[in-house]
Amino acid sequence: MSKRFLYIISLAVLLIVLSIIVVNQLLLYWGRQLLQGEIHRELNREVTFELLDSAHIGLERYKQKHGYYPEIEGKYFFDSIKTEIGKLNCYVYADSIIISDSLRMGDDNRFKTYDYKKIGHTYLGVRHSQQYITYKRIGNGYKLYSIGENEIDENGEGDDVVYELWMRLK
Repeated sequence: MSKRFLYIISLAVLLIVLSIIVVNQLLLYWGRQLLQGEIHRELNREVTFELLDSAHIGLERYKQKHGYYPEIEGKYFFDSIKTEIGKLNCYVYADSIIISDSLRMGDDNRFKTYDYKKIGHTYLGVRHSQQYITYKRIGNGYKLYSIGENEIDENGEGDDVVYELWMRLK
């Protein structure tokens, strides 16, 4: 075999390997875009609606039991209603949890198993702890909404998902 033939074969193999790497990277990129795109947004939207619905049920059960809605507003309202609704383990977050005499904070707890009904400062999060459900009393009623994708509490405005709006669309 001549050197030229070996050179051409080596170059062809190198081009094939580089092509495979480029195609693989493009597929990974498009896959991430798809997950972060419409399909992922729709899944988050469905989870948000389910959590808002569960919170609504908890608030109504609380009112039936006590005659009024919880006085604790903001994201920690969940502490008032968590015994009124079923298990929501993977969507419940806590700012701090004591596990084996050590304090752990925030998202570090998302994969820990703990009984959230026995601890305080718990709240519902859609994708992670920064995209939480919040509650505000308004007269004899309330406003219930989820912080949107921008993770900024806009009091039910902007990209926040408001429960009443969802109820009208359903």
